[in-house]
Amino acid sequence: MKTIIIAVLCFWAFQMTAQDPKADSLALVDFYQATDGPNWKKTWDLNSPMKDWKGVKTKNGRVVSLKLSRNGLKGELPDLNLTELRTLRLTQNKLTGSIPNFSHLVALEELVLYFNKLEGQIPAFDKLGNLKELSLFSNKLTGGLPSFDNLVALEELNLALNQLTGEIPNFSNSIRLKKIWLYKNQLTGAVPTFATLHDVEEIRLSSNQLTGTLPTFDNQPKLKKIYLSMNQLTGDLHDFRANSNLEEISIGANQLTGNVPTFENLLQLKQLYLANNQLTGVVQGLEHLVKLQKIDLNNNKLTGMVLNLEAMTALEVVSLTGNDIAQEKETAAVKEGE
Repeated sequence: MKTIIIAVLCFWAFQMTAQDPKADSLALVDFYQATDGPNWKKTWDLNSPMKDWKGVKTKNGRVVSLKLSRNGLKGELPDLNLTELRTLRLTQNKLTGSIPNFSHLVALEELVLYFNKLEGQIPAFDKLGNLKELSLFSNKLTGGLPSFDNLVALEELNLALNQLTGEIPNFSNSIRLKKIWLYKNQLTGAVPTFATLHDVEEIRLSSNQLTGTLPTFDNQPKLKKIYLSMNQLTGDLHDFRANSNLEEISIGANQLTGNVPTFENLLQLKQLYLANNQLTGVVQGLEHLVKLQKIDLNNNKLTGMVLNLEAMTALEVVSLTGNDIAQEKETAAVKEGE
């Protein structure tokens, strides 16, 4: 009896495995019908093999990639049952409705749906432990950020240009994160320290409603770009001495006060934007930054500046208006004469 049961189970498992490619094709047909497939720019011939359909990549008969950007997709996304799918890229279409939680897509590594018309809250995606890239920017998504505690493989997070609210989490379990793009939302609360994110390279949080003081980013030695402009941040501006790889600093249009620190150790710095704050004191040390291309310190309370323009050969733009800087007219004249 035991032998018969084992044989039946083995046969059933074989049958399920054998049917998986067919199940994938049926899931794609559902997707095709739900997104106005007959009217796509480049449509599918459903009578041809699945592997020949535009944007579909298979491996061992299973669908592993679906890429259909700029193809005129319309309608709501179905909850795709493609358990071997690793890449889903459907950018620059006209998809509407909410985003499924895609709990069946346990192999998914890239979920890229930017420039659509998707609405509602962002699912937690708590089953997608292999997800490396989550890019949903420029949609109509609302609500707070979900917990991403289970997204331990995440490297890129781009949720910019939506209508998201609430506070920003520390993403403490997503220790592989390199890019955090959340700009142009309605996020509130303090800027997190991102204390566990030692590999982060870009933090873009501009054009939100963030408050509180500016944290240090001492745990982010690989940080290259920090964008926090157009928020409501207060307090002092620290010197970023632990971030020697910084290339771009943009923290303008806040309410920062106190003296401007020296940036002389930021030898990779190319852009410095601190305009429209209430910063005071004398700006020094910029002449050491030979890669610096743009300086914008407009509309602060600065009282002096030391610049050696001959040493700063990469410099293209210097904006210092709205301060009490004796060198202001001289600097502007030099740049205008180039």
